[in-house]
Amino acid sequence: MARSASDCRVRLARRGRWGLNGVGKETSQWPTSDQWQPPSSQPAKPARVGPPAYCKPDATFACQADALAGVATLEEYVEWMRGLFTPIPDGRYTVTAWGVDSKRNAVVAAAVFAGTQTGPGGPLAATNQSVTADYAYVMHFDGERIGHMTKIWNADHSLRQLGWG
Repeated sequence: MARSASDCRVRLARRGRWGLNGVGKETSQWPTSDQWQPPSSQPAKPARVGPPAYCKPDATFACQADALAGVATLEEYVEWMRGLFTPIPDGRYTVTAWGVDSKRNAVVAAAVFAGTQTGPGGPLAATNQSVTADYAYVMHFDGERIGHMTKIWNADHSLRQLGWG
């Protein structure tokens, strides 16, 4: 998997560039859930999106959460996530499920994001409160790159945990 929660979430799917077959070999087939073993936890520092990343340069983004209102492209979402690591410098994720729907050219990843607000930023000074948030990404492919990603996330619950809402 990619090293971040937000750099398209993957080095994914069609190319299998991250050893989805369990032995680190590149494959041109869609991985199945049993071929991929998620890491127990990964640092979530975002990388820059855009060519030659695994997303189309014009990839779109959607999330029904006020915290992400106005974020319409995957690149904007990556920048939003990058900004989250100032107040939550220990942000990390654990993948909990992975599914491939080759008929619809989509991949679904479920994960848990966790971290503590110890840094500056956010709506308040450091609260030293922690967040543990379930979320899912639905990534639709256009050819071999992500063309659209939807995030499913209960932002209000996460903000309350941090003392922000």
